[in-house]
Amino acid sequence: MSSDERNHRPTIDAVIVFRGYAFVSDLSFADIAAVVGRGPWTWTERDSESLGDYLWTRVNETNIRVFEDEGHYCLDFKFTGNDPAQFDVLVDTLLTRVLPTIGARDVRPDRDYYS
Repeated sequence: MSSDERNHRPTIDAVIVFRGYAFVSDLSFADIAAVVGRGPWTWTERDSESLGDYLWTRVNETNIRVFEDEGHYCLDFKFTGNDPAQFDVLVDTLLTRVLPTIGARDVRPDRDYYS
């Protein structure tokens, strides 16, 4: 391989971060769906065999879900990117806008369900 070929090889500089939060809310799942529908992003209600009904949105290269799990709710996401500032803005938006809007309390780190 020539040095010119080595210099033009694709590089992988993106990271993938999985993160999950568990929380409780007095809102029903239907109420949460109505509230998150007001923003900041466009959410879609979906269902899956493993999660049941869940809310989903995609922000840049990040998939975000909200769903019920054994007496509490979960919010998890899969961030793909290489910009730490973009990751920080995403987490800040989730913790200071999305979760408070849906009445989340007792928010704690939880396993993510993507990995």
